Amino acid sequence: MEPVRVPLALRARLGTGAADAVEDLLNETGREWREDVTSLVEARFERRLTEALSDLKLGLREEMATTRVEMFKWSFLFWIGQVVTLGGLMILVLRSMLG
Repeated sequence: MEPVRVPLALRARLGTGAADAVEDLLNETGREWREDVTSLVEARFERRLTEALSDLKLGLREEMATTRVEMFKWSFLFWIGQVVTLGGLMILVLRSMLG
């Protein structure tokens, strides 16, 4: 941003020293205002980012818990199928050996 310049008509009326002082005052005030606004925007952004990340983490944990339960359910069904299959094969082998 360009520094503030006092117009020539006002500079002639105030004098060089007073016009320079007004320019310095306005420029410093503008700089402080920009710093304040930047700090405020950064704080809001960090707060929103933190909230979004916490929501994301919570959703991810819930999804992982649901997925884990589904995996256990299907693993259990797979194990039951394997036990039944092996039991059936053992019975078939025993009948053919004894029979």
